[in-house]
Amino acid sequence: MLTALAGVMCACSGQKGTKPIDPVNFNNDIALEEDFYEHFTGGWQALHPLKPEFSRYGAFDVVRENNEIRINSLFEELSKQTHEKGTEAQKIADLYNLAMDSTRLNKEGWTPIMMDMKRISEVEHPASIAALIADDEAFRAFVLPKDWDERCRQVYETYGRRPGQFTAIRGPVTLATSVYGTENLLFLYYDNEGLFRRFADAITGVLHAYITLFIRESGHDETNFVHGFSFNDDDSNLMTPEMYHAFGYPILKSVFERVSPNPGDHRYQHSDSAMGHLIPQLADFNLTGCNFGPTVTVDEIRRQMPHTRIDGQLAPFTFMRNNEDDIIAEVKRDCEQIKALGA
Repeated sequence: MLTALAGVMCACSGQKGTKPIDPVNFNNDIALEEDFYEHFTGGWQALHPLKPEFSRYGAFDVVRENNEIRINSLFEELSKQTHEKGTEAQKIADLYNLAMDSTRLNKEGWTPIMMDMKRISEVEHPASIAALIADDEAFRAFVLPKDWDERCRQVYETYGRRPGQFTAIRGPVTLATSVYGTENLLFLYYDNEGLFRRFADAITGVLHAYITLFIRESGHDETNFVHGFSFNDDDSNLMTPEMYHAFGYPILKSVFERVSPNPGDHRYQHSDSAMGHLIPQLADFNLTGCNFGPTVTVDEIRRQMPHTRIDGQLAPFTFMRNNEDDIIAEVKRDCEQIKALGA
């Protein structure tokens, strides 16, 4: 609903002559008080019938499509011109031409990245990984691009801004399944719990290495960095309470204790999954905000997290289907549950 309404208000493409609010997108045959949504978007829906392969089509989709066309045209035009060495236009043109030169790419194969691949292969052994994480300078050289310092200097001289801190990442279960595979991770708990826990320790170590690195890159140190951390998109529902307590829980605990030690520090967890069985563990962290899976109810969260800000429990697919009655019903359900709890 919000996307479609924004589409009407933003007037689609932003092309020259486009009206900020175009009445053609309205349906004046339907009174405002009769159907607010249909009144403001009926014309748009009639002019842009939704194709089966799309769940929505609004102004932002049109903007994205137009931007792709314009940017591609701009790059093609730049690629055909001669530019002064060192200018942004020269860099864009060279990069574009390099990416489009399929003959050269096929001939070179892996050669341009062989040095990076070699560096990765040299730290495959657990002892090498541990040593890399423990060495701040080695980790910095491994993670950051070679021209990092020069780029940071240019940004600082131009805008007066330094790199930001490392304050958010995908949840630990999602990180682990991305690296090792879903089934592999789950079976690892039963096949080799010790290794399962070591995997969690490795993720914890890497996160702390990134936190340390970007505290320094941002111009801070351990005494004055900005507190707060968020874990997002975690597939924590995959794990039983016992599995999560051995894997995800210690990772969150370690990170929050370091970067969010005070009661008011930002501590956030987001998981679009049926992970209500893990709320008792997550409640230990006194989260300042959360956005849990669509099957987890507001009263379920509030009973165990009385002070945590709940950022909506509207199911993503309810929103995507854009059925106004279903959306209202879910929001009303949440409000009634909060009211019943006296919150």
